[in-house]
Amino acid sequence: MPRNAFRDSTTISKMSKLHDEKYRNWDKLANELDTKLDVEESLEKEEASKSLGHDKAVYSSSQAEEVKKAEQIALLKTAMSKQKEMEDSLKLVVTNEDDDTNSSSSIIVDENYLKGKKVVVFRNVENKTYTVSSPLIKVFLEHCKSFTLNVNSNIITQHIEISNCSSLTLNVSQRCSTVQIDLSSSCTCNYSPSTFSGVDDRLYHAGATDLKVNYAGQTVECDYVKDGARQRGEQSKEEYQFAVFVNEGKLVNEPLTRIGNKFLTGDIKDEPSALTSTMITEKLKEVAQHKEEGNEAFKNGEYAQAVLFYTLGVEKVTPILPNEIYPMLLSNRSACFLKLGHHEKALKDASECVAVSPSNVKGLFRKGVSLHAMGQWTEACEVLTECLRLEPGNKQAKQARQFAEVKLQMDMRKRMGA
Repeated sequence: MPRNAFRDSTTISKMSKLHDEKYRNWDKLANELDTKLDVEESLEKEEASKSLGHDKAVYSSSQAEEVKKAEQIALLKTAMSKQKEMEDSLKLVVTNEDDDTNSSSSIIVDENYLKGKKVVVFRNVENKTYTVSSPLIKVFLEHCKSFTLNVNSNIITQHIEISNCSSLTLNVSQRCSTVQIDLSSSCTCNYSPSTFSGVDDRLYHAGATDLKVNYAGQTVECDYVKDGARQRGEQSKEEYQFAVFVNEGKLVNEPLTRIGNKFLTGDIKDEPSALTSTMITEKLKEVAQHKEEGNEAFKNGEYAQAVLFYTLGVEKVTPILPNEIYPMLLSNRSACFLKLGHHEKALKDASECVAVSPSNVKGLFRKGVSLHAMGQWTEACEVLTECLRLEPGNKQAKQARQFAEVKLQMDMRKRMGA
């Protein structure tokens, strides 16, 4: 072999080892790429002091510093794993088999029954009545039949989700601002006085037949076919959304018209909104509050808790007029999912953010980082290039694109057998 060829081969080998070493470090540090581009500008300065020093060369620190950083990331992953275990430990799944030993068809969901659980999922339960008498975070009902749920205690998130149920009765005596009923039949929801008149109070439904909602002596009957649900693009009739709410003292049922990524109540032809300007203002105040709560949780490293707050904001802002806070919430939640290692969820939120706000640099950056984490190097390069087009001085985006480009080249060489 010619000496030059040997030297070239040695050089290529060294370069390959160098690239491998860089990407071992990158894999450790990927979750921190998003640090300086944090939830809000007010957090960025504080987070920067804790970051890897992205305004400097990526690998200018000593090996000792790299080891220390890897140890910190390992501790973070351990903490996140424990947090997920804690969240799972709060969930109670109730099935018919679970209560076979209970001969009574009426069961009280109290502290003794919950045993420390705070989220309850009723699944495939038939011919039973449950009465919630202790505070819960959230309630889910799935594939239940001939089932009655009495909500006599506070639901912290004020959210109940019902899907694929039949012959179900929901009696609400404590305010619950959001009830979602999907793909269900012969369901009845009874609201006690003063539990369904707030600006946020909504019963959303899609694909529901023979649904009755009772409040303050008024009844609305809902059926997605009779109410005019229609297919829109890839959205089926069963996915067509409706909302029941109180408008000027009257209980009404109206379709939610999708405008871009937002929903408006009423028919798209004349665009009557069920929300007055005052109601919208009040709702946006609550959304802003959830955003601030999410920011604080993120700042404290409580990423799963931050996801909850941002989700509350997203759920409240989507049924109203388009607002700049919506893409911000999605971008923030994407940042949380990146920290938690949920890359697909991070990508979904970041993509939605960019779809609504194409020039959102944070959304683009988080989309690019998500794609990189999922091994989609080409797509990551394209997104990060767009991010740099909008903000050429973004050092984190430059670094991330550089990583993606080199990784793409290495991947191509491997496929070509180089």
